[in-house]
Amino acid sequence: MRAIKVNINFFELISCLKINFHKSLLVGVNVSRSWSDDNFNVLNCRVSQTPFTYLLITLGGNPQPLSFWIPLIDKIMKHLSDWKICIYH
Repeated sequence: MRAIKVNINFFELISCLKINFHKSLLVGVNVSRSWSDDNFNVLNCRVSQTPFTYLLITLGGNPQPLSFWIPLIDKIMKHLSDWKICIYH
C-alpha cells in the first residue's frame, strides 16, 4: 500500500490533479477485514467489503435471483416514466 501511495503522489505531482481520499472507497477482495483496515489506513480512505452498492448496482453479490436486480429495474422504470416513455410489462 505504501508503494501505491507513492505512485498516487507521483501522479498528483505530474498531472496537477488531486485525489480526494475522503470520498474514495477501497474494497478488499479475498482479504481479511483486519488486513484491509491496516493497509488501507495508509491511504486514508474509507474501507468496505463486498457486497456493496455503486450506482444502484450491487457489486459482489449473487446476480442469479431476481431480487438482486429489482432496485436497478425500479430505478430505470422511474427514469423512463419521468421521460414519459411508454413501458410495457
